[in-house]
Amino acid sequence: MSIEKKISNYLSEILEHQYFVIDIIYKKSRTNAKLSVLLDGDAGIGIDTCVETSRKLSAWLDEQNLIEDDAYHLEVSSPGVDLPLQSMRQFPQHIGRSLEITTKEDKIVEAKLLEVKIEENKIIVLPKVFLLIIKI
Repeated sequence: MSIEKKISNYLSEILEHQYFVIDIIYKKSRTNAKLSVLLDGDAGIGIDTCVETSRKLSAWLDEQNLIEDDAYHLEVSSPGVDLPLQSMRQFPQHIGRSLEITTKEDKIVEAKLLEVKIEENKIIVLPKVFLLIIKI
């Protein structure tokens, strides 16, 4: 099992149900290692939760000796507004917002997120070309 998968399993155990892992990236060079963990929540995630998770994860990593190098950099953060949405669980908190959607043909379509149906694995968007704003 990869380091990332072991970490993901551990985080699933310690995170409260409203928080979830978006991405885990482990990079090792000749001189050091870096572990980046990206978390989010159904209603967003605060800095306090990231700090608490970082402390628990750091202690667990040292206890498990998963990262063999003594020197590693651990970064636990939340997604910024510039990062793409990667999980269906991220979409509901963005209903009503404008999105840029990249198609399979690498075309970018601007749209508004109207609805999310997680159980059906669907999002409903309205492309901006169809959005009409009328001043009365």
